[in-house]
Amino acid sequence: MNVAARFLELLKAQGDRPAIHEPDGTVVTFAEIRRRALGLARLLRDRGFRDGDPAVIQVPTGAVFTVTQLAVGINGGVAVLLEPGFSDALYRDRVAAARSKWMLVHPLVLWANRIPGARSFLEKRGTLVPEVLPETDGLRRVVLSKALLRKAEAAADESLGIADVAPRADASIIFTGGSTGQPKGVRLSHGAVARIVANIGGIARGSRTKTYIADNPQQVVFGLVFGNEILVARGPMKKRAARILGLLEAGKAGAYFGAPYVWMEMMEQAGARRARLSDALQAVYLGGAPVTPEFLRRLRDWLHPETRIELIYGMTEAGPVASVPAEEKLAWTGEGDFVGRVIPGIYVTRKENGELVVSGEALFTGYVGGAERSPEDGFDTGDLGEIRTTTDGARELILRGRIKDMIIRGGINIYPATLEDGIRAVRDASGRPVFREVAMIGLWDARAEDEVVVVCWQPAAGATPPDGAVLLRLVSAATGPNAAPDHLLRVDDMPVMGRLSKVDKRALRELAARQYGLAVAPRGQTGL
Repeated sequence: MNVAARFLELLKAQGDRPAIHEPDGTVVTFAEIRRRALGLARLLRDRGFRDGDPAVIQVPTGAVFTVTQLAVGINGGVAVLLEPGFSDALYRDRVAAARSKWMLVHPLVLWANRIPGARSFLEKRGTLVPEVLPETDGLRRVVLSKALLRKAEAAADESLGIADVAPRADASIIFTGGSTGQPKGVRLSHGAVARIVANIGGIARGSRTKTYIADNPQQVVFGLVFGNEILVARGPMKKRAARILGLLEAGKAGAYFGAPYVWMEMMEQAGARRARLSDALQAVYLGGAPVTPEFLRRLRDWLHPETRIELIYGMTEAGPVASVPAEEKLAWTGEGDFVGRVIPGIYVTRKENGELVVSGEALFTGYVGGAERSPEDGFDTGDLGEIRTTTDGARELILRGRIKDMIIRGGINIYPATLEDGIRAVRDASGRPVFREVAMIGLWDARAEDEVVVVCWQPAAGATPPDGAVLLRLVSAATGPNAAPDHLLRVDDMPVMGRLSKVDKRALRELAARQYGLAVAPRGQTGL
């Protein structure tokens, strides 16, 4: 079972219809994507690419990424997806952890690495460029130049054999922001990917549209599977939000899956001129961060009354777990965060401590380097919640907060445990330790509908810490831009708890919330 084979069939059925609209106006058809993917698969195979080879894809969202990921799948390879924006050391560790054999690189990414200072220049402007590692005997590099892609299209071969892989074989490895302990790469099998796509189709079935805005690679694939024309948005947040806003105001988009913080940025850019959007936008899907009733009401007032809003609760390890229409979310008056009905084929139970556990065919097969899982194995979500059964037998979820130490900012999962050691290791200009203890926490900013990152720190004995701007720069260098703190809070007496004198993060959240006028958790949830 190779999901790439099914994708090729879907592309063939759409023929020469427009498939992807790039921000620069370039339009690529379904047929062109298919031909280029078949040809690139052939070229990679000729260079030694083999069934099961993991390949890091260093390409921006759009047609080239889609072609590349499909070519890897045709050859039975494993697409390794890494989020740039943490430290280079963490990026290198993940490439190694996935046992990557190939790096498939866009020319712009390569050039940004070769020009001194280019990556830091781009980073300051919000464009995060990953490190390109040197070639070795075990790590080959292919630069996806325009010339190579033209050659790939010319090399397209309809008779090219598609690798036959087992349903449990890895299709992709997706590294999130890490996890308590070591960063973990989520291994998704061909069977799981097929099930996730089906689950997303079930959520979207009431609002099939012609055009769909996508601002990350997986959304492009999901949209194409359902025959949508994809309007690509990419780049730094403000630029990406401006592109999406322009498409919405022009009535060009039928649907968009985005996080609340993207909508808040669009609302800010639209400002006082913000007029109600047209009914051309048939569906809005919200996910990637908590969604509060206050935000939903603002969004509802901006959208056309007939635009459908669906909220999706899910995770990298399982895809969508539950969904709820905005009207039902707004009608909820109980405690906690009502996230809706459990998706068919997903099973949720609750541990004695209140933590939700999910299982089903859509779930991942394990973490890189970890034990193999079966679909029946329960996955501890780290979310506290309740399960209730409706009169028609459906299961509904109400979240109560998190048990895991994780922050979600800008759609990025940030795991403090993977970063705090690096912050503790920070030295001043004389090479002396700056911190005795540090703790990274998240607080809720209702205005931005997003979390903010606070690093609480206790100075090293006898140390004279650098001034605020220098200290922030040092800490941000240790975390990378994705996890760079919004605030640094000096705590001369770090609160601890328990026999092991563990840092009391609940107390720190309450202290920092008072200091910065923020909330411990989104409304309806309990901060832990």
